[in-house]
Amino acid sequence: METKTYYAGYNNYAFCEVIQGEVVVHYKVAFAIYRFAKKFRLHIASAYRVDANTYDAKKRVNFASIVLSVAQNKKLPTPK
Repeated sequence: METKTYYAGYNNYAFCEVIQGEVVVHYKVAFAIYRFAKKFRLHIASAYRVDANTYDAKKRVNFASIVLSVAQNKKLPTPK
């Protein structure tokens, strides 16, 4: 499974495209990520299926860089 993560503003991110084999399904799952009690927390604000990907490719952010920033207590990444 491959997912793409996009910046949704206000330190929130969204998964928009899920590819499972040859089937592509688009979802908007707005979430915030943070650490609490030495554990990573993912707070999902909303989630729903959409007909097409409406996010701009310029707003794409690597999910691994989001997690690394939280682990190192650094500023969360935003698109350049």
